[in-house]
Amino acid sequence: MANKHIDEATGTQTVGHEWDGIEELDTPMPRWWLWTFYASIVFAVIVIEESELPHEHLIVLAIYLTVGLSVLAHGLSAAPLAARYARWYEATRDR
Repeated sequence: MANKHIDEATGTQTVGHEWDGIEELDTPMPRWWLWTFYASIVFAVIVIEESELPHEHLIVLAIYLTVGLSVLAHGLSAAPLAARYARWYEATRDR
């Protein structure tokens, strides 16, 4: 169960995870990083649209499928694998 609270040193709420006494703070991604990420997506779309690659539609379809299936697989596997790791960690912590 998540144990969310305010971190004393920073005044920031934690997400409730703790590993070896290290807690994760609930902070958003930096704005500059997000805008760089979005700009790289726009740049990639412009490059693909402006290039005259053979079978361009297949390349775009492969990209959409790869990214979409990756997001789906991560969403389906993240919680069960994290829970499995937590059980393993708890069982082997004192060894």
